[in-house]
Amino acid sequence: MSNIPNLKGKNFDELLELAGDKNRFQFKFLLILGLGCVGTATIMMMQPIFTQPPIFLCTDPHTGEKYDCKENNGGCVDQILSPNSPQSLAVEFGMYCDEGYKRSLAGSANFFGGMIGTLLLGQIADKIGRKPIILMGYAITAIGVYLLAFVADSANWFLACDFL
Repeated sequence: MSNIPNLKGKNFDELLELAGDKNRFQFKFLLILGLGCVGTATIMMMQPIFTQPPIFLCTDPHTGEKYDCKENNGGCVDQILSPNSPQSLAVEFGMYCDEGYKRSLAGSANFFGGMIGTLLLGQIADKIGRKPIILMGYAITAIGVYLLAFVADSANWFLACDFL
């Protein structure tokens, strides 16, 4: 006979009591995984800020009046940024018109880095344990986020740090 309790018909509170709802392990586990979730959510929510395309000033060929336009309807002809253009890293790093593909790369670099990290670190975690790997993953991510603050004018360095 096994020592596994019968969990059928138990509500959440009873299951939590069986697991031990107030021990040190649960608090540490919540803290470690919770910080990771907050960091990931912050990066995911900032993607539109990173990659928002600019608004350009276009000239109407018939009247000569200036109006706001986007890349796909004439903005890339003269490439004059509108004063109404939002401030974003895509604008600051020139990720528009011919370099517009870099916005897509910036949007997916973080997720691709997470996928590679999960595949590699998951295999290592099976050998040396989960706790050191979780802490190492947080350290790598923290280094990447820290370096993002110092990326001054290079879209390539931004993509590399976002990948971490």
